[in-house]
Amino acid sequence: MDETVEDLINTLWKSDGGCYAKTEFLRVKILDYGFVEENMKRYVLLIIISFLLAACTSGKTEFFPSQGYSADAAEVTVIRERRMVGLGFSMKVLLDGDVIARLKAGQYVTFYVNPGVHKIGIPDQNIAAALERGRKHYFAITTDSSQFGFEIDGISERKAESWMTQSKPID
Repeated sequence: MDETVEDLINTLWKSDGGCYAKTEFLRVKILDYGFVEENMKRYVLLIIISFLLAACTSGKTEFFPSQGYSADAAEVTVIRERRMVGLGFSMKVLLDGDVIARLKAGQYVTFYVNPGVHKIGIPDQNIAAALERGRKHYFAITTDSSQFGFEIDGISERKAESWMTQSKPID
C-alpha cells in the first residue's frame, strides 16, 4: 500500500518541481526512516498531499471581481515575476483585502473594477491605487530582500506588456 501512495506522491510532485524540492525532506523522513509507525504512513502522506495541492494551486477565487469589460471600468493586471524564488507555491493577490486570485511564478491575471481608490496587494503588503475609468493599470509581484521576500509595485505598460509575453494568464 505504501508503494502505491509513494508512486502517487512522486507523480504529483514531479509535475511541479518547486513543490517536489520543498517537500522531499518530509518524504524521506516519513517513508525511508520510519519516523511514523507503519499503519500511520498512509494518513500522514494523504495530509501532506492535501497541503501541497492547496499550496501549489493557482487560479481565481470566489472573491474574483465579476464585472467584465466596460468603458466605465478600470482595467487592472497583476503579473507575477518569473523567477526561481518561490517557484513551487502560489502568491495570493488581494483586492481591497479579499484574496481574488493565486498566481504561480510567470502567471498574470486581469480584472475590471469600478474607478476609485482600491488596495491592490499581496499578503503583508498592499498599495492604495487611484484606478481611473477606461485606463489600464499594471502591477508586478517581484522578489526582494525583505523578510517576506516579495513586493508589489506599479509598473509601466511597456514593461507589463513585455512580461506578459513571457507569462501565462490564469483561467
